[in-house]
Amino acid sequence: MPPLLPFNSPISVTAASAVDNAAPAICPGCHTLAPGLTMVAVNAGAGWRCVRCTQLWDAVRLATVADYMTWLSGHAVSAVDRATLTRGGM
Repeated sequence: MPPLLPFNSPISVTAASAVDNAAPAICPGCHTLAPGLTMVAVNAGAGWRCVRCTQLWDAVRLATVADYMTWLSGHAVSAVDRATLTRGGM
C-alpha cells in the first residue's frame, strides 16, 4: 500500500518538503495517525510505535518503505499480465 505522505530522508530536507513535514506522522501499514507527532519530529530523530498495528517507525524505516513502494510501482505485474505469462504468452 502506498504511503500517504512523502517520507523524506532525515539527512536532506528541501524547502518544498518543509510544508509536508508539518503534517502529522501516519503509519504506512494501517494509516493510523501518530498522536501528537509530526514529520518534523520524525525527521529530527523521533520514532513511534503505532497504537493500532504495533509496528515501530522512524525516519529511516519510513524512507525504506517509501523507496520500496517506488520500486514496486515500476515492477508490479497486474493479474492480467501474470495470467498471460503463466499461459506461455509473450
